[in-house]
Amino acid sequence: MASFKPNYIIPGHRHITNLVEASKDTYDYLVFLRDEIRKVVANDDCIMIATNINQDKFNYLKILKALQEKMPNNVFLQLEFEN
Repeated sequence: MASFKPNYIIPGHRHITNLVEASKDTYDYLVFLRDEIRKVVANDDCIMIATNINQDKFNYLKILKALQEKMPNNVFLQLEFEN
């Protein structure tokens, strides 16, 4: 999507925004989560440790509560599969 250099982005869960904000809200969140969960997987910790990662720096996201409950599990399983 970034390669199209859009002026506006209409995300499914937020207000109309621009590429910088959309990247901060999605890409940066996913990179953060993968980096943190990669440490959990590297330590051979269980999926429950992954669900307890502190995601407070993304509290401004209105859907964070829903993300906090599901995304760590999904990312953990994906990273476990990749290893």
